[in-house]
Amino acid sequence: MRMQTPPALWLALFFFGTFFCFGVYIPFWGEWMQSLGYSKQDIGMVMGSVLAARCIANLTITPRLHRIEWLLPSLRWLSVIALVVMTLHIWGGANLWVLFALTIVANLAFGPITALSDTLANYYSKLKVLDYGRTRLVGSIAFIIGTITVGFFSEHFGSAVIPVVAALGMVAALFFSQFNLNPMPVSQQENSAVHMPLRKLLGIPTVLTFLCVTALVQGSHAGYYNFSVIYWQSLGYSKSLTGMIFSLGVVVEIAVFAMGSRIFERISLMAMFRLAVVGAILRWSLMAMADFLPALIIAQALHGVTFAVCHLAAIRYIQQMPTVHMVGLQSLYNAIALAGSIAVMSPISGWIYDHYQGQMFWFLAAFVVPALALVIRTWQLPEQAIDEALSERQS
Repeated sequence: MRMQTPPALWLALFFFGTFFCFGVYIPFWGEWMQSLGYSKQDIGMVMGSVLAARCIANLTITPRLHRIEWLLPSLRWLSVIALVVMTLHIWGGANLWVLFALTIVANLAFGPITALSDTLANYYSKLKVLDYGRTRLVGSIAFIIGTITVGFFSEHFGSAVIPVVAALGMVAALFFSQFNLNPMPVSQQENSAVHMPLRKLLGIPTVLTFLCVTALVQGSHAGYYNFSVIYWQSLGYSKSLTGMIFSLGVVVEIAVFAMGSRIFERISLMAMFRLAVVGAILRWSLMAMADFLPALIIAQALHGVTFAVCHLAAIRYIQQMPTVHMVGLQSLYNAIALAGSIAVMSPISGWIYDHYQGQMFWFLAAFVVPALALVIRTWQLPEQAIDEALSERQS
C-alpha cells in the first residue's frame, strides 16, 4: 500500500528531486562534455537539442495526457525513463552520437515532467489545497542546492561525477513520486469528455496573445542565461562576485514565489503581466550599463519581476482555464515561452554578443517592447474564451 501524501508535500518533494537534477544538468553539462574532449561545436549541438526536444515533447507528447487522473502515473513513468537515460549517460558519454541520442530522449521526458508537474500544482492550487508559489519555490531552492553540490564534488573528484549527481536527483524524484496523493486528482465529470486540440487553443485570440507576451518576456532571458556571466567578467568583476550577482536573481525569485500570493492577491492578472513587461525592458536596459555596479544589482533584483512574476501570472492565467484544458495550455506555455522562444533567441543573441558585447542587452530590451502593445488592453478571461470557442465548434 502506497503512503498517502498531501498534495503540497508531494509536489514540493517531486519539485526538489527534478530541479536538483536540473541544477546539475543545466549549468554543468557543458563542463562534463568538455572534460570528455568534445569541441565547443559538439557541445553547442548537443546542448542546442535540449530546448528543441523539450519544445517538441510539449507539443506532441504532453497534450495527449490531458486528463487530470493521468498526470500521476504519467509522471511516474516519465521519471523512470529520465532516471534510466541519465544513468546511461555515465557509460554512454564517450560516443558523441550516443550522447546526442541520450540527450534527446532525456529531454523528451524532462519536457513533459516539467509541464505535467506544473499542471498538477495548478489543479490543486485551483482547489485551494496548496499555494503554487510556495510549493514551486522548493524547486528553485533545490536548483541552487544541486548546483552547489555538483560544484563541490566535481572540484574534489573530477567532472566524471556530474552525471552521477544528476541521476541522484531523478532517484529522489522517482522515489517521491511513488507516494499517493490525498486527495487524488480527478477530472470534473461534466468536462471530462470535452477536449480541445492544441490547434484549436492556438486559434483563440486571448490564448495567442498570452503566448506571445510570455514568449517575448521569457525569450528575452536567452542572452542573459548564456552570456551575462561572461560579460560581467569581461568588465573586470571577479568570478566570486559574478557568482554572487547571478545568485541574487535566484534569491529574489525564491522570495517572490514565497510571498507571491500575499503580494499579488489584490493585483489583477493584467497588472502582473504589465509589471513583467515593463520590468523586462527596464532590466535589460540597466544590464547594458553593467559597468556601474549599483545598476547591475538593481537589474539582478528585477529577476523576481521578469521571470518569477511573469511565471506566476502565466500560472494564474492557466488556472482560470477549465480543468480539462489546463494540460493543453500548460504544454503550449512550456513549449513556446519556456523552450521555443529561448531556443530561437539563443543563437541570435549569441551573434549579437559576438559583434557588440554588452550592447546585446539593448536588443533584449527592444525585443520585449512589442509586448507593451499586447498588455495595454485587458484580455478576455480564458474560461470565457474557451466557452465561446466550444459553442462555435458545436454549432
